[in-house]
Amino acid sequence: MSMPKCEICNDDYSSEDGDHSPRNLKCSHTLCEGCIKKMLGNSKIVCPFCREPTDMPGNKMESLHKNFALIQAIQLFAKTTKITEVEEPMLEKCKHHPDYLVETVCVEEDCSESGKYMCRKCVSTLSHLHHTKKSLIAEMEKSRELLQGRINRLNKTIGEIDQDVRKLRMSQIAFREGGNNYQQKANEITTFYSRIREMVNEREKEALVKLKEVAKSILDENDSALPPLLRSHQKLTEYVRKATEAKKRNNAIACITAAEDLLNKTKDCCDEEYYTIESQDINVCIKPIDIPVATITRK
Repeated sequence: MSMPKCEICNDDYSSEDGDHSPRNLKCSHTLCEGCIKKMLGNSKIVCPFCREPTDMPGNKMESLHKNFALIQAIQLFAKTTKITEVEEPMLEKCKHHPDYLVETVCVEEDCSESGKYMCRKCVSTLSHLHHTKKSLIAEMEKSRELLQGRINRLNKTIGEIDQDVRKLRMSQIAFREGGNNYQQKANEITTFYSRIREMVNEREKEALVKLKEVAKSILDENDSALPPLLRSHQKLTEYVRKATEAKKRNNAIACITAAEDLLNKTKDCCDEEYYTIESQDINVCIKPIDIPVATITRK
């Protein structure tokens, strides 16, 4: 049995208050307080396992219940688990001399495995007479030291791997859609393009106001020019009517007299410029603009 661990940071849970204390989410999944703090955003945490959100009013850790069943198991584990002590060396009886214990080891490289462990009587045999021999207990302690050094190095590597695993798991949580880091970047993009839309809407309003001003100036000019034009039109129409009647007269003197009068009155009418109509259209010139494109890459 091993100490229960947080599945995100891979650290052991603790029965004491602090970052390693286990807390239950609404979905019943459990995380340590340290991971909860890192994943917390907008008074809410999204479960990294099932994606169900859990509200945390005021970002208060106390709003989440501790996993007391797990804490009880941790306390029981701490009581029943003891650090294994290194046992005292145990010497075996010599296979060749059962009345003696094996106390010496031959450290010559070419010594056979089966005959390298010796008792006091074996030491004096010819096969090991000129070999370098050492205390079996001393060699065992040396082996233990070498093993402990290797254990330390392996544990250091395991710790480094644990850190990398923790970083990767936190990164997976942060960059899932809805994760804190992902949401932060999405908000940056949304804010940027929202401002562009606001600027476009402002320019549209300005253009519509300007259009209204130009159109009103045309309407005002037309309102001023129309009455005199209508009066001139009525006056000239009357001259045409009288000239038509004079032309139909049979009395020569009456026809000539009327003609001279009308020709004299309308002498300048045909060459008179009554009104010059300016452009009655509106030119709308919209300059195209480049829409900024967001480039999304990894750092």
